[in-house]
Amino acid sequence: MLSLTGVSTLLLIVAAIKAEDNEFNTGNLDFALKFFKNSHNQSSNSVVSPISVRLALAAIYQAAEPPLSQAIQEATGLSELRKQQTAEDITSFLQTTNNEQFHVHFKAYKKAEELDPKFETAIRTLSDSGIETVDFSDTENLSKSVNQWVSNATDQMIREMVQERTIDPATEFMLINTVALKAQWANRFPSDKIRRMPFHFINGDREVDMMQQVMTVPYRVTEHFHAAELLYSADSDLSMWLLLPRSRGQLPELIRMLSPEMIENIRLGSKTVSLNVEMPRFTIRNELDVRRVLQNMGHGRLFEQSDLQVFATRRSQFDDFFQSAIIAVDEAGTRAVAASRINVKWRIGPRPFLAHRPFLFFVQKRSTNTILFIGQYSNHED
Repeated sequence: MLSLTGVSTLLLIVAAIKAEDNEFNTGNLDFALKFFKNSHNQSSNSVVSPISVRLALAAIYQAAEPPLSQAIQEATGLSELRKQQTAEDITSFLQTTNNEQFHVHFKAYKKAEELDPKFETAIRTLSDSGIETVDFSDTENLSKSVNQWVSNATDQMIREMVQERTIDPATEFMLINTVALKAQWANRFPSDKIRRMPFHFINGDREVDMMQQVMTVPYRVTEHFHAAELLYSADSDLSMWLLLPRSRGQLPELIRMLSPEMIENIRLGSKTVSLNVEMPRFTIRNELDVRRVLQNMGHGRLFEQSDLQVFATRRSQFDDFFQSAIIAVDEAGTRAVAASRINVKWRIGPRPFLAHRPFLFFVQKRSTNTILFIGQYSNHED
């Protein structure tokens, strides 16, 4: 039985090439929004990395035969007829995306059996860490090895991806990818302006560390929300959008409104204005059963077919699919990681953009409109 293992930490959107030049970019935005809408929990803060999940599915897609291949194609929007092109597009995506601010890594573990040659070639092309032969019944040493690799790949933000008790000795193959972001604000929030202020969480008001500064940024206001794009350093090609409902208690409605067309309208309709931005420092940690989310999206067939040509002489099937994600936002910038195992009349002067109540956020690579992380900040957790 095939087991996919994953960890993820961080919320953001990243892409490295023009969407029209790379088929893998097609569908990234639609998948990201659907995945978030089916994964968020109104009673807690959340952060997920849709790009990490889609990359894992795209990698394993290389081993899929009908009808599983059609199920993966429906879930991801990848081409059923052009697997080789998909593999090349993923490779190009990784080559043009990985840099000092953002990077993706793959690692594969297999039992002592020959892999299908085509699948092995695809995995070796994607994986900078290679394919390691292991004994899945030796859960103690395997868990140490996996956790050490994930910790190194996520700059120690994710230290435990698996536990001994969570490894099924019957596992035959494990694919892990990690995405990690470390980006500095183009304009750092002054440390001496951080104040303890009330934040109106869904589950009650609490004081938080609130950052503040006046900045000139892309801004969009509609009947239901207003949005601001906070830029990271110019060489990163990254930014974080904050979407803030215009009246308290409307976050669920704003989430329901999310669509690719809405995001594009925000981007295309924004105007550069001076804003007095106030937003909290925050850290969100999230563990996610990706299998459950994909089933909620209507893709339960992914886990019902035994049509993965991972090994040379027989077929396998999906088992588990998990993600761990973390995002930390402070006055200096944003750190985020993820690992996946298979929100009056304006006065003259700066307009107020006061994120004192629940809001959405996503991090993107601006040139390709790819969402890497997306989440909500809405509940206190003390």
